[in-house]
Amino acid sequence: MMTAKTQVSERRKYPRVERILSVQYRVKRSKMAEEDKTTWYNSNTYDMSVDGLAFIASRPFLVGDILELRVVMSGVLDVVRAHGRIVRVEDMTKGRYLVGVQLKKHL
Repeated sequence: MMTAKTQVSERRKYPRVERILSVQYRVKRSKMAEEDKTTWYNSNTYDMSVDGLAFIASRPFLVGDILELRVVMSGVLDVVRAHGRIVRVEDMTKGRYLVGVQLKKHL
């Protein structure tokens, strides 16, 4: 019998791996009129793949919002810069949100 997690993983083009890396992000484009587009926020990745990542945020976002991201690749100390579209927001608990981002453009 297939579980929901198995079905999701089969839809993905690339497998996800659990990696905890430092990530900075800021909003580039949002459906919310009053969105702050200048402040950078810090977090850690939850998991990632070739074309996306998930991280924990202390506030909700809207699906479709565009973020600018900087991910520090441990071991090589290189910073990957990209724009990504939010494709998923899950309310975890206690003001924590799991934010799924599909990477669209490497900078």
